[in-house]
Amino acid sequence: MQQDVNELDRKSTGEIDYSTYKARTTKEYDIKKGDGISFDDISKVEKFKPQYKVTDKNKIGSTYVYICEKVQE
Repeated sequence: MQQDVNELDRKSTGEIDYSTYKARTTKEYDIKKGDGISFDDISKVEKFKPQYKVTDKNKIGSTYVYICEKVQE
C-alpha cells in the first residue's frame, strides 16, 4: 500500500491535513469502511490498536483508494 504527500488533504487555509490519508494499492484487501487499520507490522503485537479508521473505499481502474482518518488517542 502506498501513500503520497500529494494525496494528503489540505485544510481551507492551505495547510496539509496530516489526520487524513489516501492510501492506494492494486492488491485487493478485505478492508471495509469503518475498519481500523495500521500501516505498521502488527504480527507480533498482542493487542491491536488501529492507527487509522477507513472512512471510504473507492476503486479507480485496477487501483483501490482507501480514505483514512487518524484515530485520536
